[in-house]
Amino acid sequence: MKALENLWVTVSVIFTIKICCAFGRYSEVFPANYNKYEPPVYQGNPAHLYINLEILDIDRIDESRMEFSIQTYIIEFWRDWRLNLSSYTFVGGQAFPQTLVPDLWNPDLVFDNAKSGVLFSLSVPNTNMVVANDGLTLIRSSRYNLVIGCQMNFLYYPMDTQLCFFKLALFSNSDKVTLHWSDEDGNPNRRPKAITFANEIQALKYKIEQPKTHKTKEQWSSVLGSGCEVVPLASTSQP
Repeated sequence: MKALENLWVTVSVIFTIKICCAFGRYSEVFPANYNKYEPPVYQGNPAHLYINLEILDIDRIDESRMEFSIQTYIIEFWRDWRLNLSSYTFVGGQAFPQTLVPDLWNPDLVFDNAKSGVLFSLSVPNTNMVVANDGLTLIRSSRYNLVIGCQMNFLYYPMDTQLCFFKLALFSNSDKVTLHWSDEDGNPNRRPKAITFANEIQALKYKIEQPKTHKTKEQWSSVLGSGCEVVPLASTSQP
């Protein structure tokens, strides 16, 4: 009976310590009036969301369905001026606690012309968030497998060239958040290229050209607007 009582006391103490530590870390990072549903506007200016793509593979191009499959890391950069991230400022970046991620404002990035898609989660969800060296920028990396629709023209088949687009957009808050590519001027964590291939990609019947970035703005409805990022993927059929 004494052994059971000692076990109960030990578990209770450990549980209490974990709760206190979690609460203390939350109060260090988030101000009392933090609202995770409001974008981090700064002095009346919209927040800036920078996008970087690291393409792992374009493993299927289906002419009959007019679609292609892409595996890619999507890396998002943004600053939330309301947070105190001084505890996570280290050379090389520092992982942001996963327990606090649900309490953050997160960009509502959508894939406008995707037919389907999944976030990789074979062992664990393939997403990670770190604090950049500047102690201000949050960086979220996520690995996706997406099926993208592409309106193809086969007039010159089999010597045709298809121009496919991969569109990224914000679902809401278009007036409070603006989309940018990571290689644009003004990005405090600017990358040399916004789109890179992790490996040399050569489809069976196609020559894949280097993607180019574009920006446009579309009005989805009278209520929801969104700034869109457009990525054309050019491919040429082989005879």
